[in-house]
Amino acid sequence: MYAVFQYSSAALNPGMKAGDIILEPLDNYKKMRRQVRRKYASELLERVELDPSVLDRYPHQFSGGQQQRLSFARAIAMRPKLIVLNEATRRFRGNHSIRNPRIIEGIATYLEYILFVYYS
Repeated sequence: MYAVFQYSSAALNPGMKAGDIILEPLDNYKKMRRQVRRKYASELLERVELDPSVLDRYPHQFSGGQQQRLSFARAIAMRPKLIVLNEATRRFRGNHSIRNPRIIEGIATYLEYILFVYYS
């Protein structure tokens, strides 16, 4: 299980590049060669509709919605069975909304379940 919260920027290490943020969970569990890791990170970014060219950017160089999608990429890196999105979609607008079927489809291939949590 992995959780993504509404303000994911607080969960992104400002001293790490996007590629390292995405792949950090793999460091303790899966051994991958550097080239394979970079390709996997690029694939995850594409799944959440971010260009792989952002791998070497720092979190402060992303908009709020892009930071959220970066958090989604990190969340699916370990292919958890369940991801909990705790108001995690509130910051999305238009084509980049997690409610956009393309983005849902992109992350759903890595998961068995997605739980959306909203508060009124």
